[in-house]
Amino acid sequence: MKLFTAFATFLTALALVCCLAAQDKRPNEDANTRSVQGVVTDASGNPVANATVQLKDTKQLQIRSFRTGTDGNYHFAGLGTNTEYELKAEYFKLGSKIIDFSVQDLDGKSVSFAALRGPITVVTFVSVQCPVSNGYNQRMIALYKDYTPKDVKFIFVNANRTEPASEVRNHAKTVGFVFPVYKDAGNVLADRFDAQVTPESYVIDSAGIIRYHGSIDDSQNEARIRTRGLRLALDALLAGKPVEITETKAFGCTIKRGRRTT
Repeated sequence: MKLFTAFATFLTALALVCCLAAQDKRPNEDANTRSVQGVVTDASGNPVANATVQLKDTKQLQIRSFRTGTDGNYHFAGLGTNTEYELKAEYFKLGSKIIDFSVQDLDGKSVSFAALRGPITVVTFVSVQCPVSNGYNQRMIALYKDYTPKDVKFIFVNANRTEPASEVRNHAKTVGFVFPVYKDAGNVLADRFDAQVTPESYVIDSAGIIRYHGSIDDSQNEARIRTRGLRLALDALLAGKPVEITETKAFGCTIKRGRRTT
Protein backbone atom coordinates (compact mmCIF):
# COMPACT_ATOMS: atom_id res chain seq x y z
CA MET A 1 0.00 0.00 0.00
CA LYS A 2 1.34 3.41 -0.96
CA LEU A 3 1.79 6.06 1.69
CA PHE A 4 0.48 9.54 2.21
CA THR A 5 2.86 12.46 2.49
CA ALA A 6 1.58 15.27 4.69
CA PHE A 7 3.40 18.57 4.46
CA ALA A 8 2.91 22.16 5.43
CA THR A 9 2.52 25.32 3.44
CA PHE A 10 0.52 26.65 6.35
CA LEU A 11 0.16 30.30 7.05
CA THR A 12 -0.41 30.10 10.79
CA ALA A 13 1.74 27.17 11.92
CA LEU A 14 -1.00 24.67 11.16
CA ALA A 15 -0.52 21.00 11.90
CA LEU A 16 -2.04 18.43 9.58
CA VAL A 17 -2.88 15.30 11.56
CA CYS A 18 -3.99 12.43 9.35
CA CYS A 19 -5.11 8.88 9.81
CA LEU A 20 -5.22 6.23 7.08
CA ALA A 21 -8.47 4.33 7.20
CA ALA A 22 -8.28 1.16 5.11
CA GLN A 23 -10.69 -0.86 7.26
CA ASP A 24 -12.89 1.75 8.96
CA LYS A 25 -15.07 2.59 5.98
CA ARG A 26 -18.15 4.71 5.59
CA PRO A 27 -21.41 3.07 4.46
CA ASN A 28 -21.42 2.04 0.76
CA GLU A 29 -17.67 2.61 0.42
CA ASP A 30 -15.86 0.21 -1.95
CA ALA A 31 -13.96 -2.50 -0.08
CA ASN A 32 -11.03 -2.12 -2.50
CA THR A 33 -10.47 1.53 -1.67
CA ARG A 34 -9.27 3.40 1.37
CA SER A 35 -9.87 6.75 2.96
CA VAL A 36 -7.86 9.34 4.83
CA GLN A 37 -9.19 11.51 7.57
CA GLY A 38 -7.82 13.78 10.24
CA VAL A 39 -7.88 17.22 11.78
CA VAL A 40 -6.11 20.50 11.06
CA THR A 41 -4.84 22.19 14.21
CA ASP A 42 -2.96 25.37 15.04
CA ALA A 43 0.29 25.62 16.99
CA SER A 44 -1.63 25.26 20.26
CA GLY A 45 -3.43 22.13 19.14
CA ASN A 46 -6.76 23.85 18.56
CA PRO A 47 -8.83 22.75 15.54
CA VAL A 48 -8.80 25.19 12.64
CA ALA A 49 -12.06 25.94 10.85
CA ASN A 50 -12.18 26.94 7.16
CA ALA A 51 -8.73 25.58 6.32
CA THR A 52 -8.48 24.21 2.79
CA VAL A 53 -7.06 20.69 2.80
CA GLN A 54 -5.82 19.47 -0.58
CA LEU A 55 -5.18 15.84 -1.54
CA LYS A 56 -2.94 15.37 -4.57
CA ASP A 57 -2.61 12.16 -6.57
CA THR A 58 1.13 12.31 -7.30
CA LYS A 59 0.83 10.11 -10.39
CA GLN A 60 -2.14 11.63 -12.20
CA LEU A 61 -1.62 15.07 -10.57
CA GLN A 62 -5.31 15.32 -9.75
CA ILE A 63 -6.25 17.43 -6.72
CA ARG A 64 -9.27 17.13 -4.45
CA SER A 65 -10.07 19.65 -1.75
CA PHE A 66 -11.97 19.72 1.52
CA ARG A 67 -12.84 22.76 3.61
CA THR A 68 -12.76 22.03 7.33
CA GLY A 69 -15.69 22.81 9.59
CA THR A 70 -15.58 24.13 13.13
CA ASP A 71 -14.06 20.85 14.36
CA GLY A 72 -11.14 21.09 11.93
CA ASN A 73 -11.88 17.63 10.55
CA TYR A 74 -11.42 16.50 6.96
CA HIS A 75 -12.17 13.22 5.14
CA PHE A 76 -11.34 11.86 1.70
CA ALA A 77 -12.88 8.56 0.59
CA GLY A 78 -12.67 6.25 -2.40
CA LEU A 79 -8.87 6.42 -2.71
CA GLY A 80 -6.81 3.89 -4.60
CA THR A 81 -4.76 1.43 -2.57
CA ASN A 82 -1.72 1.58 -4.87
CA THR A 83 -1.51 5.32 -5.32
CA GLU A 84 0.71 7.78 -3.50
CA TYR A 85 -0.91 10.98 -2.26
CA GLU A 86 0.21 14.27 -0.79
CA LEU A 87 -1.77 16.25 1.76
CA LYS A 88 -1.49 19.93 2.54
CA ALA A 89 -3.58 22.57 4.26
CA GLU A 90 -3.70 26.30 3.63
CA TYR A 91 -5.30 29.15 5.51
CA PHE A 92 -4.66 32.87 5.15
CA LYS A 93 -5.16 34.74 8.41
CA LEU A 94 -4.83 38.37 9.46
CA GLY A 95 -1.24 38.99 10.53
CA SER A 96 0.12 35.91 8.77
CA LYS A 97 2.25 35.63 5.67
CA ILE A 98 0.53 34.30 2.58
CA ILE A 99 2.04 32.01 -0.01
CA ASP A 100 1.70 32.36 -3.75
CA PHE A 101 -1.71 31.62 -5.22
CA SER A 102 -3.33 31.75 -8.63
CA VAL A 103 -6.47 33.23 -10.10
CA GLN A 104 -7.76 32.99 -13.66
CA ASP A 105 -8.21 35.82 -16.12
CA LEU A 106 -11.47 35.93 -18.05
CA ASP A 107 -9.95 33.89 -20.86
CA GLY A 108 -9.18 31.09 -18.38
CA LYS A 109 -5.43 31.70 -18.17
CA SER A 110 -3.90 31.16 -14.74
CA VAL A 111 -2.19 34.20 -13.23
CA SER A 112 -0.08 34.03 -10.08
CA PHE A 113 -0.14 36.43 -7.16
CA ALA A 114 3.60 36.89 -7.70
CA ALA A 115 2.86 38.37 -11.13
CA LEU A 116 0.18 40.72 -9.81
CA ARG A 117 1.48 41.87 -6.43
CA GLY A 118 3.13 45.16 -5.57
CA PRO A 119 4.72 46.75 -2.49
CA ILE A 120 1.16 46.91 -1.19
CA THR A 121 -1.56 44.71 -2.63
CA VAL A 122 -5.33 44.78 -2.15
CA VAL A 123 -7.38 41.65 -2.81
CA THR A 124 -11.11 42.35 -3.03
CA PHE A 125 -13.86 39.81 -3.68
CA VAL A 126 -16.63 41.21 -5.86
CA SER A 127 -19.83 40.09 -7.55
CA VAL A 128 -21.82 40.67 -10.73
CA GLN A 129 -25.29 40.41 -9.24
CA CYS A 130 -24.87 41.44 -5.61
CA PRO A 131 -26.50 44.85 -5.02
CA VAL A 132 -24.09 45.62 -2.18
CA SER A 133 -21.05 44.90 -4.31
CA ASN A 134 -22.55 46.93 -7.15
CA GLY A 135 -23.19 49.76 -4.72
CA TYR A 136 -19.41 49.94 -4.27
CA ASN A 137 -18.48 49.91 -7.95
CA GLN A 138 -17.70 53.62 -8.14
CA ARG A 139 -15.88 53.56 -4.81
CA MET A 140 -13.72 50.67 -6.04
CA ILE A 141 -12.94 52.61 -9.22
CA ALA A 142 -12.02 55.65 -7.11
CA LEU A 143 -9.75 53.55 -4.90
CA TYR A 144 -8.00 52.13 -7.93
CA LYS A 145 -7.48 55.56 -9.48
CA ASP A 146 -6.34 57.15 -6.21
CA TYR A 147 -3.85 54.48 -5.12
CA THR A 148 -2.52 52.91 -8.31
CA PRO A 149 -0.27 55.97 -8.89
CA LYS A 150 1.13 55.27 -5.39
CA ASP A 151 2.18 51.79 -6.52
CA VAL A 152 -0.63 49.96 -4.76
CA LYS A 153 -1.75 46.93 -6.76
CA PHE A 154 -5.35 45.71 -6.83
CA ILE A 155 -6.62 42.19 -7.48
CA PHE A 156 -10.39 42.07 -7.88
CA VAL A 157 -11.71 38.52 -7.71
CA ASN A 158 -15.07 36.94 -8.50
CA ALA A 159 -15.44 33.62 -6.65
CA ASN A 160 -19.14 33.02 -7.32
CA ARG A 161 -19.81 29.71 -9.08
CA THR A 162 -23.07 31.25 -10.38
CA GLU A 163 -21.28 34.01 -12.30
CA PRO A 164 -19.25 32.69 -15.26
CA ALA A 165 -16.41 34.61 -16.86
CA SER A 166 -18.63 35.84 -19.69
CA GLU A 167 -20.97 37.54 -17.21
CA VAL A 168 -18.03 39.01 -15.30
CA ARG A 169 -16.63 40.43 -18.54
CA ASN A 170 -19.95 41.99 -19.59
CA HIS A 171 -20.55 43.39 -16.13
CA ALA A 172 -17.10 44.98 -15.95
CA LYS A 173 -17.69 46.67 -19.30
CA THR A 174 -21.19 47.84 -18.38
CA VAL A 175 -20.22 49.42 -15.05
CA GLY A 176 -17.01 50.93 -16.41
CA PHE A 177 -14.38 49.08 -14.41
CA VAL A 178 -10.92 50.41 -15.24
CA PHE A 179 -9.24 47.33 -13.80
CA PRO A 180 -9.34 43.60 -14.60
CA VAL A 181 -11.49 41.17 -12.64
CA TYR A 182 -10.27 37.61 -12.15
CA LYS A 183 -12.13 34.38 -11.51
CA ASP A 184 -11.50 32.08 -8.56
CA ALA A 185 -12.30 28.65 -9.95
CA GLY A 186 -13.80 26.40 -7.30
CA ASN A 187 -13.60 29.30 -4.83
CA VAL A 188 -10.19 27.99 -3.76
CA LEU A 189 -8.85 31.46 -2.99
CA ALA A 190 -12.00 32.53 -1.17
CA ASP A 191 -11.64 29.45 1.00
CA ARG A 192 -8.01 30.20 1.78
CA PHE A 193 -8.82 33.76 2.79
CA ASP A 194 -12.06 32.59 4.43
CA ALA A 195 -13.83 35.34 2.47
CA GLN A 196 -17.58 35.21 3.03
CA VAL A 197 -19.21 38.18 1.29
CA THR A 198 -18.89 40.66 -1.55
CA PRO A 199 -17.29 43.10 -1.28
CA GLU A 200 -14.61 41.93 1.15
CA SER A 201 -11.04 43.22 1.13
CA TYR A 202 -7.57 42.19 2.29
CA VAL A 203 -4.45 44.36 2.33
CA ILE A 204 -1.09 42.63 1.97
CA ASP A 205 2.19 44.42 2.66
CA SER A 206 5.54 44.07 0.89
CA ALA A 207 6.49 41.11 3.09
CA GLY A 208 3.33 39.27 2.10
CA ILE A 209 1.66 39.73 5.47
CA ILE A 210 -2.07 40.47 5.70
CA ARG A 211 -2.35 43.82 7.49
CA TYR A 212 -6.04 44.57 7.01
CA HIS A 213 -9.21 42.57 6.49
CA GLY A 214 -12.78 43.74 6.20
CA SER A 215 -15.03 46.23 4.52
CA ILE A 216 -14.14 49.06 2.16
CA ASP A 217 -15.92 51.43 4.52
CA ASP A 218 -18.68 51.16 7.11
CA SER A 219 -21.81 52.22 5.20
CA GLN A 220 -23.48 51.58 1.86
CA ASN A 221 -24.86 55.11 2.15
CA GLU A 222 -21.91 57.37 1.41
CA ALA A 223 -23.46 60.17 3.45
CA ARG A 224 -23.27 57.99 6.56
CA ILE A 225 -19.68 56.79 6.25
CA ARG A 226 -17.69 57.26 9.44
CA THR A 227 -14.75 54.95 8.90
CA ARG A 228 -13.02 54.23 5.60
CA GLY A 229 -11.15 51.18 6.83
CA LEU A 230 -9.49 50.23 3.57
CA ARG A 231 -8.21 53.73 2.83
CA LEU A 232 -6.95 54.14 6.39
CA ALA A 233 -4.99 50.91 6.11
CA LEU A 234 -3.46 51.90 2.78
CA ASP A 235 -2.56 55.38 4.01
CA ALA A 236 -0.85 53.94 7.09
CA LEU A 237 1.23 51.46 5.11
CA LEU A 238 2.20 54.08 2.55
CA ALA A 239 3.37 56.33 5.41
CA GLY A 240 5.37 53.47 6.95
CA LYS A 241 3.12 53.36 10.00
CA PRO A 242 1.25 50.48 11.68
CA VAL A 243 -2.34 49.92 10.65
CA GLU A 244 -4.44 50.98 13.64
CA ILE A 245 -7.74 49.42 12.59
CA THR A 246 -6.67 46.03 11.30
CA GLU A 247 -10.10 44.45 10.95
CA THR A 248 -13.62 45.62 10.29
CA LYS A 249 -16.80 43.67 9.65
CA ALA A 250 -17.30 43.01 5.95
CA PHE A 251 -20.92 43.08 4.80
CA GLY A 252 -22.64 42.19 1.56
CA CYS A 253 -23.94 39.14 -0.29
CA THR A 254 -22.59 35.68 0.53
CA ILE A 255 -20.11 34.19 -1.90
CA LYS A 256 -21.87 31.47 -3.88
CA ARG A 257 -19.53 28.53 -3.37
CA GLY A 258 -19.46 25.22 -5.16
CA ARG A 259 -20.19 22.03 -3.32
CA ARG A 260 -17.47 20.84 -0.99
CA THR A 261 -15.57 17.76 -2.19
CA THR A 262 -15.43 14.74 0.13
